Amino acid sequence: MPRITIEQSHKYLKKEYRFRFFAVFFWFCALSILFSIIFLLPSYLLLNFYKNTFRNQGQEDSQIQTQRINEEYNQKLEETYQISRKVSTQPFVYVDIIEALKVYALESVQFDAIELSNSGKTVAVTLRGRSPLREQLLTFEKKINADTRFEGFKLPIDVLTKQEDLSFNVTFTYHEN
Repeated sequence: MPRITIEQSHKYLKKEYRFRFFAVFFWFCALSILFSIIFLLPSYLLLNFYKNTFRNQGQEDSQIQTQRINEEYNQKLEETYQISRKVSTQPFVYVDIIEALKVYALESVQFDAIELSNSGKTVAVTLRGRSPLREQLLTFEKKINADTRFEGFKLPIDVLTKQEDLSFNVTFTYHEN
């Protein structure tokens, strides 16, 4: 096939076609990206909206649950407060009695049972226990009788007839000072 154009115009046309090819390729890529953005952006925004909605809903659920727990806690507090208002406000002396008996017993006298019954300012104490030796039990009795808060502590005579392994049962009173 014969050439109609000359060499110079051939180079010019080749350059022109190359330029058009890259221009069309560039515009194709730009339009592809533009269409991708146009068509994918709503999906991305919708997905992001659903994600935020779900996250907020999860926070609202946890807030509702926390609020429900707080309401239950406040209700229990109120019930406890109502119960505590019904309780007597007199001083609680039982702990003082037991601590005093423990101090006087040292480790020589062991208690099996302590029964306490409150009647006004006096407390009736029934004490059951054991002592390995009679001297230790007599020392315990002297210490309790020396304390002015305790009254009427007397060991039965049948307990004192033994020398070792003594079991005793005594009833006496405690007065608050």
